[in-house]
Amino acid sequence: MRLTFVYNAKSDVFSKMFDAAHKIIHPTSYGCSLCTLTHGDFGEKQEWKDFLKVAAIEFEFMYKDEYESKEQFPIVLKNNEMLLSSKEIDSFKSVDEFIAYLMSLEE
Repeated sequence: MRLTFVYNAKSDVFSKMFDAAHKIIHPTSYGCSLCTLTHGDFGEKQEWKDFLKVAAIEFEFMYKDEYESKEQFPIVLKNNEMLLSSKEIDSFKSVDEFIAYLMSLEE
């Protein structure tokens, strides 16, 4: 199984710097709930890193300017089919809850 995570962020260096500052200065208005779940102010959350190392899943990570879609970002795809919409990603309260959901896909 392959999961593709498409973040609601652009891939260029300026956008990455702006997003990092935005998350620190005004985190409640930051527009990528997937980023908020998986990343802290200065990189990936440790729980997320640990999960990525042990999961029996193939992962791909993309930015919205690298993936053409009419969907609102972020999204998660399973084998190139929609798994989680932006609204569904918004419903996760923590990285642990998100990881538990993803782990249930392995069963």
